[in-house]
Amino acid sequence: MTSEKKPKVNEETDNPHEIIYLTSDNNGLYQSFNGGTSFSYAKLDSEYINKNGFERYWLEETEVPILYDGNTFISYDDKESIVKKTEFLKANGLGGAIMWELSQDPKGALLNPIYEELNR
Repeated sequence: MTSEKKPKVNEETDNPHEIIYLTSDNNGLYQSFNGGTSFSYAKLDSEYINKNGFERYWLEETEVPILYDGNTFISYDDKESIVKKTEFLKANGLGGAIMWELSQDPKGALLNPIYEELNR
């Protein structure tokens, strides 16, 4: 199940850049950071995406998914966000795409959609 929630704007000032920071209401966005790690997309898919208390949320403004379990926030790309980024490349006449770490996508779950979209 995907929820589409956004951080709340301070309604008193109606300023879209002034955010009310409520952990329970913003899916982990805008919280303090105390460390991080990385792991393969396969592990993310098998152990975290809508599993073990993590819920997937879609950030409409940036067109990317996040995961949040009430304590841990995970930002990542998936096929949906990769296709949207590749569509942007094509629509703006850009020459290609890069990926930070191909070894984190050993089965091509993200690389293959880039290839397919670029060759449509």
